[in-house]
Amino acid sequence: MTYVDIIIPVSSNSSWIVSVHNPQALTVYDVLAQVQHFLQQPEGSQNAASSRLRPVNVNMNDYRDHNSNPQVYREGVKRLDILNPRRFCIGFEPEAGSNAWRMHLTSASL
Repeated sequence: MTYVDIIIPVSSNSSWIVSVHNPQALTVYDVLAQVQHFLQQPEGSQNAASSRLRPVNVNMNDYRDHNSNPQVYREGVKRLDILNPRRFCIGFEPEAGSNAWRMHLTSASL
C-alpha cells in the first residue's frame, strides 16, 4: 500500500481528511507523523498540501486567548486545539468501500 486517507472527526457533521503517501511502502510511522504534522498546523493553513478539509464551524475564541499571546494570534489556532478536549487517539477503524481509516478520539486517557 502506498497511500491512505485518515479521517479525523471534528464535530458530528464535519471532519478533516489527511492523505498520506509513500511511493515505496506506507508505514505506521508515515501515517502518525503526517497526522501529527497536520494537527500542529493552524486551522485554514494551506501548508498541509496533502490534506483535504471538510468545512469546520468552530468559534476560535473558545480555544485560545489571543490577547495574552500575540504570536498565537498571528499564527492562528492549531487544529489540535480545535479538537480540545478530545486529544487522545483510541484507535482507527477502516472506512467501508474506500482506502481510508477513521480516527477515534476521546477526551480521557484510558
